Amino acid sequence: MESLYRTHDYLLRTKGSTLIRQLFYEIDDNERLIGIVGPRGIGKTTFLLDWVASKYDTHEKKCLYVNLNQFFFTTTSIVEFAESFVANGGKLLLLDQIFKYPDWQNQLLICRERFPELQIIYTCSMIVGTEEGENFPGCCYNLRGFSLREFLEVKTGIKLPIISWNDIIKHHRDFSRTILESINPCNWMQDYLHHGYYPLFLEKRNYSENLLKNINMMLEVDLMYIRNIDQRLLPKLRKLLYLISKEAPSSINVSRLASSIGTSRSTVTNYVLAMQEAHLLTLVERRTAMGSNTSKTPSKVLVENSNLCYVLNPEQVDTTDVLQTFFRNQLGNKFHITSPSKRGVHFVVDDKYEFRIDKDRSSRYNSERYYAINEMTIGRDNLIPLWIFGFLY
Repeated sequence: MESLYRTHDYLLRTKGSTLIRQLFYEIDDNERLIGIVGPRGIGKTTFLLDWVASKYDTHEKKCLYVNLNQFFFTTTSIVEFAESFVANGGKLLLLDQIFKYPDWQNQLLICRERFPELQIIYTCSMIVGTEEGENFPGCCYNLRGFSLREFLEVKTGIKLPIISWNDIIKHHRDFSRTILESINPCNWMQDYLHHGYYPLFLEKRNYSENLLKNINMMLEVDLMYIRNIDQRLLPKLRKLLYLISKEAPSSINVSRLASSIGTSRSTVTNYVLAMQEAHLLTLVERRTAMGSNTSKTPSKVLVENSNLCYVLNPEQVDTTDVLQTFFRNQLGNKFHITSPSKRGVHFVVDDKYEFRIDKDRSSRYNSERYYAINEMTIGRDNLIPLWIFGFLY
């Protein structure tokens, strides 16, 4: 136990200063069992350490951070460890990478029932469940990568507001003017698109190489290990991700992809869904003229965030594709996003707002749809600067 406290103390002393993420203010601190889930490299460990630093003094032993990679847990159960921790006055237990421990879901539920004075916060990969919280015991929260707003705060130290969807649609011109008094987000867009989503940019290492390593770990561990996929199939999985990234955003030709990697259509479908759960890909459903989805087959697949575009397929990055990826990513899963059959429309948001994503201004506009334009500082009417959608969280 003492060695774990020493590690806990060292991590807090050396973690450096980081941005307090928006998720801090969304968590119900009264919950006794809390899950922080998200893809590899998104900053879950840092989030735990920042949470501790904001709640407890550095040397206070009422709280303890533990990584379940410790070999100690090969012979000691989570319940046994929690019992010892509580007996020594412990109040808050932070369990990192818990998915590597067998029967962890049941162990956590036993702890919640047996130790009413103990609060547990754990981290887990998205791939073991869904964003709705399936398979995650307790109250589950999804930690996303940095928004453009958060990236700007880290890089400049300027405090910037979150802007609601309604305000973006109705009052984007006023909010743009307010933001531009402090900073011009257009000057930072390319930096964010390339290396702003993952907190890896805070490290003194090559961002692209670091992210590439992360992607391969997602495939080799978060997919192959957790999904119990035969390791010999890893080359097929990597090839599939590369082929999709070359064409995204695009429709999925399952038959052609199956032929390209030498496997069945059902296997391709399963792999694509697994990579969506791992936050490597995003699937967008088809929208009919009546606004309902008639097919389970998505009409469009995108790389999950713009940073992945530059690493998965650096030799042929298309700016328009990257901008569509940015728009879809910044809206996250708080909105219902579909792909219409209409030409000239990229996304429909909440079955109401038709959007086209453009690099720059054009002379032709349709008054019945909205335009998110990259090279625009201040918009007007249905022409909205693309950067402002990076202020939704």
